[in-house]
Amino acid sequence: MKVVVGVRADDPGDDALACAEALSRRMRAVLVLVHVRPAPWRSGGDDAVDAEWRAYLVEQSRTTLERARRRLEPTTEHELHDHTGASPGRALAEVADAVGASLVVVGSGSQRRDGVGLDGRVLVGPTADQLLHSAALPVLVVPHGYRRSTAAEVPARVTVAYTRSLDSDEALRAAVQLGRRTGAPLRLVTLVVRPPRLLPSYSRALDELRAQARAWLDEAAAEAPLTTHLTAEVSEGEDVDEAMGLVELDPAELLVCGSGAAGPLRRVFLGDTAQRIMRLATAPVVVVPRHAEPGLERTGAIPRVV
Repeated sequence: MKVVVGVRADDPGDDALACAEALSRRMRAVLVLVHVRPAPWRSGGDDAVDAEWRAYLVEQSRTTLERARRRLEPTTEHELHDHTGASPGRALAEVADAVGASLVVVGSGSQRRDGVGLDGRVLVGPTADQLLHSAALPVLVVPHGYRRSTAAEVPARVTVAYTRSLDSDEALRAAVQLGRRTGAPLRLVTLVVRPPRLLPSYSRALDELRAQARAWLDEAAAEAPLTTHLTAEVSEGEDVDEAMGLVELDPAELLVCGSGAAGPLRRVFLGDTAQRIMRLATAPVVVVPRHAEPGLERTGAIPRVV
């Protein structure tokens, strides 16, 4: 099994690398470090200038990969890849496909457009956005400042944002695979959005929503493998943001979401609810493709959870 992680020359924190290494060690996977360098441009002039520019790009890529390698624990099994491409997200997906990876990991953008810092939060930058709208394998996006926020073993827990739907069922299967692969406990969380308070049947409607959420969780728990250490809870709010904000997330856990129902088959597509959940997440978020086998326990020994 292989885990691909994108490393950047301008990322001194290496949040994605820290998370990917910890996860790959728990999963007994090979960590594939990838640096995407831009394609050399043709100036239409002196060939020597073009050759010098190409040499600079290659050396910068080697330096970035070597810097990343030095951050790894000596026993971490890894590979180094540099790849040329105008689109970093597409290039990471191409490498992941070429090496047969089961997961691709990227970091967050460094700040919001309004300049407000994002420590501890997920911000979908251009590379992550490309992957989250096209990748054929699960994509993990790591919060900004992750390396400083946790020293715990990852994942301490795998949490699924769950509703009774096809994309959530696929996310649950991926989460079960992650839990079995790493030995981490599994938690199901269903978000209940209260109906408008002006509704004449407000109390009855709210009771029905709560009952439906518990029924979904009970059904999912009954269908989970017997070896899965699983808990379930409901988080309630006036909207998705409030309900998600009340979910306690440890920086060392993984939050798993399904793709949006409108997305293409066998591709990741970030739906509206998943986008809002990701924006509020304070832990790494895994988004799973639609109608595709996650492959998170493809090879190697699977630890038994008792």
